[in-house]
Amino acid sequence: MTPQILLLDDIAFSVDGRQRLEQVGVIKVTEGLAQQDLPRVVGEASALMFQLSTLLISDEVLEASSKLKVIGRIGIGMDQVDVAAANARGVCVVNAAGAQDAAVADHAFALILNLARNVIRGDAAVRNGRWSAPQMFMGQSLAGRTLGIVGFGAIGRQLAKRAIAFGMTTFAYDPYLSDDEINDTGALSADLDKILIASDYVSVHTPLTSETHHIIGAEQLSAMSSDAFLINTSRGSVIDEAALIDALRDKQIAGAGLDVFEEEPLSHESPLIEMDNVVLTPHIGGWTFEAQRKTQMSVIEDVARVLEGTDPINPVLV
Repeated sequence: MTPQILLLDDIAFSVDGRQRLEQVGVIKVTEGLAQQDLPRVVGEASALMFQLSTLLISDEVLEASSKLKVIGRIGIGMDQVDVAAANARGVCVVNAAGAQDAAVADHAFALILNLARNVIRGDAAVRNGRWSAPQMFMGQSLAGRTLGIVGFGAIGRQLAKRAIAFGMTTFAYDPYLSDDEINDTGALSADLDKILIASDYVSVHTPLTSETHHIIGAEQLSAMSSDAFLINTSRGSVIDEAALIDALRDKQIAGAGLDVFEEEPLSHESPLIEMDNVVLTPHIGGWTFEAQRKTQMSVIEDVARVLEGTDPINPVLV
């Protein structure tokens, strides 16, 4: 029987991407499905693929998926998939590891530049007919400033390259790397406390796990300088958003650049919306033409490989 490839959202495949999948199975799209209905529709699927769907692929879903061989996330984060349960059931999980590293690092640095030079506020002033005195938008040069990177995987390392090129002193914290592994990149190894205390900009690049949930909370925010900025392009829940809002209101820190939030989309009632010391973007760090092309083709190829009986290139394991 021809394998069924079930899409949990309507993914806009490239022509060659769709052709590759059609070589190994029949594509079926399921949109607008409620979480409680998911186990009912996955029984015939050999592959599940999703990009922007918020559905959870839980152990309950996996139990109902007797034919399932592979789950493909057209992206990076895997917090919607019970990877351990999938591994235990012999179901491959794949993502696009590495495909968006440069794009996310670019976006994190764009947020830093926007905060440093008040680009968003200046743009809004011009559009609203307020050609204000330039001192109203006084910024700061990045050369000589300090960037602290929390989580020094591929994206963190890409960000370090950009910061160092701008003349920033760059510290990095990653409990899974040795001091030498960090220092060899041109960054300086530091513990989290030092990064929070010493950095003009703190950028978070950790995956969301039980260990990193709210890794930046009220205590960590209170350790930062009142002139410092916090950047997050990883996952919303690595930062305690309520504590961040309090810190911004109380001028505990100078501002923030946020691409991700604890609840997405961000509510129009969020106090962050009204804060002029915050730059907000709608989870678009990895959304460049180049990165999305690489992301899509990487996952398509791995899904196809598994359905053909060969090993994937980017398996996700726990």
